[in-house]
Amino acid sequence: YDGVAYGCRHTSPSWEEMYTGSRVFGEEVRRRLMLGTFSLSAGSGCSSYELGQRARQKISSHLAKLFAEVDLLLLPAAPFVAFRLDEELDPLTMYYNDIYAIPANLAGLPAMSVPCGEKGGLPVGMQMMAPRFREDLLLRAGYTWQRRTDWHLRCPREVEQ
Repeated sequence: YDGVAYGCRHTSPSWEEMYTGSRVFGEEVRRRLMLGTFSLSAGSGCSSYELGQRARQKISSHLAKLFAEVDLLLLPAAPFVAFRLDEELDPLTMYYNDIYAIPANLAGLPAMSVPCGEKGGLPVGMQMMAPRFREDLLLRAGYTWQRRTDWHLRCPREVEQ
C-alpha cells in the first residue's frame, strides 16, 4: 500500500506533492488495507474470493427473506460500548468491534448507526438496516428517532471534562 490509489486527492500538478499529500489514512485504515491486500495475494486468492462471494450471497439471501417479513431491522451497532479516549486497543478488538456492520456491507443494504443510550458514561449505538433501495425508509426512521429522543445531543462525560 502506497497511499496513492486511495484517500484524499490533491489538485497539485506535482507528482511528489500528490504522492506525499495523499497519505492521510490513519494507522488502523492502513492496517486493514494491508491485511486485505495480503489475504488476496497469499496463496489461493481465487478460492478465498469464491468463498467470500458465497458467504456474501448467503447473507444477502437471508436478509432478503427477513425483509419480506419486516420493514426495518434494529440491531446493536457494536458488541461493546465506545472505547475510552485513553484506552489502548489491540487490532483484533478493533476488528471485532465492526462485526455488526458486516452483514449490511456485504449485502449492499442501507444501514446507519444512531446513539440510543449510554453505559458507564460512554455512548451505545443502535444500527438501523433497511431493505435494498429503501434509503428513504432508513432516513425517515433515523429522523423520527432523533425527533423523539435526545441521545444525539448528548456528549460523553469523558469528553465534557
